[in-house]
Amino acid sequence: MNRLFITLLLLLLTTLGGMGTYLAHMHREQMALQRANALFSAAVSQREQVIKQLQDELGRQAEAERELRQSLIRSSAIASQQQLNDQRIIRRNEVLQHWSDAALPDGIIRLQQHPSFATPGDYLEWMSRRQQLFDPGKSGADPG
Repeated sequence: MNRLFITLLLLLLTTLGGMGTYLAHMHREQMALQRANALFSAAVSQREQVIKQLQDELGRQAEAERELRQSLIRSSAIASQQQLNDQRIIRRNEVLQHWSDAALPDGIIRLQQHPSFATPGDYLEWMSRRQQLFDPGKSGADPG
């Protein structure tokens, strides 16, 4: 009976030792899971903060776009009104209407005509080889 008691006691101590080891392992795992949970919570919190910042920025951009469109509408209305006013003034004054309907001088037309430029060098080359305009301060025979 003594042997049985000692065997049971050893079995109980072995079981308790195994349970202690298992409990220590589970405690370490719980701590690791708590750290992971804290990291995930921080990441989720940071993500929510970034989402809120992006939503705020989107709202500011939408408001700026709305203001820009309203400004464009106002500017367009002002330009249209100014154009109508200019046309009214031109129609009332015969001299102004004649001047407005006249063609531009050839020199001005040549100033407005240029090829498309791919680089600044193309523009400089075009400027250096184009015909010079007539200078009214110089004699008619010398165009430069």
